[in-house]
Amino acid sequence: MGRGGTAMREQPAPVVGADRPPTISLCVIARDEEPVIGRCLASVQGVVDELVVLDTGSTDRTPEIAREWGARVESLPWPGDFAVAKNAALERATGDWVLFLDADEVLAAGADRLRELAAAAPPGPVAYGVLIRNLVRQPEGTTDVYQYFLPRFFRRHPEVRYKGAIHEQLLYREGAEPLLMVRAPAVVIEHDGYSPDEIQRKQKIQRNLPLLLQALAQTPYEPFAHFNLGMQFSGLGDWATAADLFTRAIRLAQYQGRPVADYLAVAYVRGVECLLRVGRRDEARALGEEGAQVAPTPDLCCVLAGLALQENDLAGAEAWYRRALHLDPEHCAFPSDLGASTWRPLHGLAVIAQQQGDLERAWRYLQRALRSAPEQPVLLLLGAELLTALGRTEAAAAMLERVKGLALPGPAAEIVYVNCLERLGRLQEAYDRLEALVQAYPENDLYRLRLAEFLYDLGEDQAVVAVLDPCLDGEARSDPRLYARLGMALLRLGRAAEAARAFELATLVHQRNQLIATGRWPADDPT
Repeated sequence: MGRGGTAMREQPAPVVGADRPPTISLCVIARDEEPVIGRCLASVQGVVDELVVLDTGSTDRTPEIAREWGARVESLPWPGDFAVAKNAALERATGDWVLFLDADEVLAAGADRLRELAAAAPPGPVAYGVLIRNLVRQPEGTTDVYQYFLPRFFRRHPEVRYKGAIHEQLLYREGAEPLLMVRAPAVVIEHDGYSPDEIQRKQKIQRNLPLLLQALAQTPYEPFAHFNLGMQFSGLGDWATAADLFTRAIRLAQYQGRPVADYLAVAYVRGVECLLRVGRRDEARALGEEGAQVAPTPDLCCVLAGLALQENDLAGAEAWYRRALHLDPEHCAFPSDLGASTWRPLHGLAVIAQQQGDLERAWRYLQRALRSAPEQPVLLLLGAELLTALGRTEAAAAMLERVKGLALPGPAAEIVYVNCLERLGRLQEAYDRLEALVQAYPENDLYRLRLAEFLYDLGEDQAVVAVLDPCLDGEARSDPRLYARLGMALLRLGRAAEAARAFELATLVHQRNQLIATGRWPADDPT
């Protein structure tokens, strides 16, 4: 995403005056893409004049499938460099213009515009920035759509080539002269390669990391190299390293006087997210507010709104969510998640209204959010919660039924689901769900505590003790409420001495948590 620092711009098309229609070559590099290569090539049938597939060592049926779709398949041993591979494909193309697709992409819209755009282009080296839509399938069955512009449709020219071993950039004369890039939002490429299962299938992280480390070693002051490595460490869960790399990418670009390219806008968002994950809130807030000035995106606004919510700054959170709603992703200058300007901020505004006690207003926000994302579990759960609180039990039950069977996005959502079941009087379902969660995730304090509270409210003190007894074994748990609830159940059972010990543990864990939060607890202390 965000390849290079040259900003794309909208430009009126000149009058078409070509002597003949321009010809178009599709170029694809592929290796072991049997599940997707046919779909890719099918999407351009009747659109381009030739299909060039450069195979870099497939061991499956990728070459055969490509030939079945009419492609000219040529082979090249994997050179360890994406730019080298793409340039080799360009060398084999014969069309006046080149459309470049990844094997896991399809031309989703704008096929009928390609020849018109080619004929209308100004003379000389020129590329059209087409709209890339990344479809990221989530475990709960929903799809996030992340979109940005990349120069994928360009006039074939001997000095327009790719550069960079990974996250390669399309450049004119290796960047010595700017390549004119014109946005073409009517042309849409959909990319399906960043779903969690796809990342695992291709082992992209393991493949990319050595190349990115090598790129950084070769260009230690290149902001884009730091950004790409930051994305990789973020994918590995090394949030601290990723945060530092994102921040360094931003600072290097500023020091070098570079324009704010797409990747720098993403660096602000990812940098703030990573800083928050490692508890560096003040740095996260400062970086986020800086980014909102120079590279505003709905994504960054939503992240900053979430930070404000965590700090109970409801007015601040509301302001950031409203700003996100007003940043139209179709015309946003930087990459953006479609949900960040539609259902996500509306969900946030509904949560704020709920916390303020205005349930009707919360429900109105949520209805708007559901129109954008009717199958989002987090929206359906909040809807069921609001409708239950408003006394509309039948509507709440119907909404809860829509959630049934979905993989919920994390423990907090599971607890909301159980709470709704309980408030609707479906106690056996609530108990069964909690019991299953505790069995599946025995180390999860939130599930264990909620089951204990559920049983405690029913007067099942002996069952509470059975659920919480494992917390007395091994290392102390991190939630003092587990021990406090155990103490309450033991007291009701008349076991005062054991209850006192449980309350003592609750106090010790609470004190330990406070010391950890202020950095005064020894890092190697196991208690």
